[in-house]
Amino acid sequence: MSPLRMLPAMLTLAAAVAGAEDLDAFGRCLARNGAVLYGASWCPQCARQVDILGDAMEHVTYVECSVGGRHEQTPDCEDADVHGYPTWQFRDGTHARGVQSLAELARHSGCRLSSERATPPSPSRAPVRHPARPRAPSDGPLIIDVR
Repeated sequence: MSPLRMLPAMLTLAAAVAGAEDLDAFGRCLARNGAVLYGASWCPQCARQVDILGDAMEHVTYVECSVGGRHEQTPDCEDADVHGYPTWQFRDGTHARGVQSLAELARHSGCRLSSERATPPSPSRAPVRHPARPRAPSDGPLIIDVR
């Protein structure tokens, strides 16, 4: 096969490696800058947040809030004033609740991310905003608040 015919595949591979290295560095920066992710093993939005983080998750400080996979909360999460999942806590004491895009995490943490990765997620990956209290089923999906 000619080198020219292999060029698209090589460029795709190079972009994937560069993206993985970028996420790896971003995860290291989140940890270095004191960002902590609080979540629960049963939480689908937490799984979505982990998916968004990709290779960065290997370095992110994660605190499991669920006691034995149940809806009880661990003392660490109670002490951190976590009232829903996922919740991010940053070095300055601020919290961000719900699924955060990479761009939002960069803004909160001071970590840099390449401009390509910092673009907001597509509508299917848009950050989820949780109300302060659960809504009734007639108002939309039930949001679990652990207060």
